[in-house]
Parts: sequence; structure tokens; C-alpha cells
Amino acid sequence: MWYILIPILLIVIMMGLLCVGAKEKGKFLFTDIHTIYIDGLPNVLSGIKVQFQVDKDKFILCEHLRPIKEINKSNLINAEIMSEHQITQRISLGKMIVFGVFSLAMKKDKIVHINYLVVTYNQDGEERQLILNPTVNLKSSVDFLREYIGVTC
Repeated sequence: MWYILIPILLIVIMMGLLCVGAKEKGKFLFTDIHTIYIDGLPNVLSGIKVQFQVDKDKFILCEHLRPIKEINKSNLINAEIMSEHQITQRISLGKMIVFGVFSLAMKKDKIVHINYLVVTYNQDGEERQLILNPTVNLKSSVDFLREYIGVTC
């Protein structure tokens, strides 16, 4: 009986250490948080299941353990919770610039109350955003990334 329970218990403990994230003397070793990719990268389909991995130097977005985007920690700017309305509001400003006064006559969408994790980073001097929908607690994902980046509330 014990010879069955001990290996199972060890496996559960090992998986918990890999998935939750570990800290050693204030430095992050590794974490793996599962999300659904929404927007922010060219040539990546929206709605795919991805995970972001964080080590001491990089933020890595992976699909099926295959890296699709790596961002150096020094290029990460912020992580925040934004509603779908806030995200589309930013897009509407761009629409206003492109379509001018005619954008006011365009069809308005219903307001949907869904929150997303928005990771802002610097790439070649340009500020960009990744929009993700974590499958775990959204607030804990944001808090974790803000601590990792070094952003205070």
C-alpha cells in the first residue's frame, strides 16, 4: 500500500513545484502559467492555448512547449488587468485617426465585461502589448508578473 502512495505523493509534489513557481533568495527560477492567447503577435492565431514561462532573464510564450515569443526581462514594462471595453477603446482611437469623423457613425458593439492580462513590453523602441486570458487566477498572474518586472502598484 505504501509503495503505491509514496510515488504518487512525490509526483504530486514535483508537479506542484513546477506549475506554481519557485523563488530562491528573491530570484525567480521558473514558473509556468497556462493562458489563452488573444492578441499582440503577428502570425499567431488568436484563441490558442499557450503558457508563459518565466526564468531569471526572460519571459517566454510557448505553444505545446515550443517557444513562439521570447522577451528579455529588461524589456518588460508592465502587466495589468484590462477589460475588453478598455482594450477596444484603445483600438477605437486608432479607428478615429484612420476614419476621422466617419468613425463616429460606425456601428458600436455591446460592452462585454471580460478581463484580460495585458503584458506591455518594449521591442525595438516601440511599446507593444500581449493580450492573454489566464486559465488560472487572473489577479495572481498579474501580481506575479508585476513583482517579476519590479513594478509597484
